[in-house]
Order: sequence, then C-alpha cells, then structure tokens
Amino acid sequence: MPNIRSLGFILLLASTATFTALAGGPEKGELTVQVKGEPITSFDIKYNISQLMGEPVVSAIYCWHSPTLKTINPDATLWLKVTSADGKSWAYLKASPTVPAEGKWGMDTPGSPNWDKVIVKSYKGNTATAYWPAEDAKKFWKAGFTVTGATLSYSIKK
Repeated sequence: MPNIRSLGFILLLASTATFTALAGGPEKGELTVQVKGEPITSFDIKYNISQLMGEPVVSAIYCWHSPTLKTINPDATLWLKVTSADGKSWAYLKASPTVPAEGKWGMDTPGSPNWDKVIVKSYKGNTATAYWPAEDAKKFWKAGFTVTGATLSYSIKK
C-alpha cells in the first residue's frame, strides 16, 4: 500500500504576486521551496493562471529534489494555495501535471475547470473534498489573489 504524504509550503511574501484575473492578463510565477523532514527536500514550481473566454485556466509544473527517491507514483497532485487580495480568505487551485522523475520537469496541459470546481475549499490527499460555489469563485477571482504557498500530495511505494 502506498504511503501518502503531503508537503506544505509557506512562501515568503517577496516571492508572491497578486493576480487580478478578470482585469489583468495571465499571471506567471516561479517558486523555489525548501522542505525539512521529508524524503523530498525541495521543489521548483512554475505556474500560469489566466482566463480564456471568461473561463479560468490553471497550469503548473514542478521539479522535485531528493537524496533518496528517484520516482514517486504518478498520482501526485499539486495544490496552489491562494489568498485573497484583502488577505481575509484563502483556498486552493488544483494542478495535475505529469509527475517527473527526480530532478526533471513535468509537463502540463492547461486545465479549465468549471467555476464550481476551480476554487477548492478543502482536500484530502489527491482529492478535493469541497469547492466554493461558482458565484463566490468568480468574485474571488475577479477581486484578485496571491499565490502564497503550495502542497504536493504524493505517494511512494514501500
């Protein structure tokens, strides 16, 4: 049975960018995150959040580093933590790029989830357990948000 792990990251304010989706163009960002106490010691993440014909578009890839692992199972999910422009609310955006080997970059085809499936309220492992309603998601997106962290939910074979 796979051992499921989640890596949480709190990112420095200097490495975040505010994204006003409906008023602005695409938001691209890159993060390098150090992790302690896990088989995976660091991540490099590249994300692109935009809108196409009134619909949300989320894309992200990552490269992970570990002194002991060479592969992780292909069921990994990247959760980008986003915080509202006013700092009063937060949620997650789900990205499911290909899972690369250690030290390599994965690939991703941008996804355009429905508005009622784009803003994730909560998740467990690789599965979203609750979403924001479509109207609330649109308001959150329009008001702008900042990518403030990321979590990778992954499993390894024992």
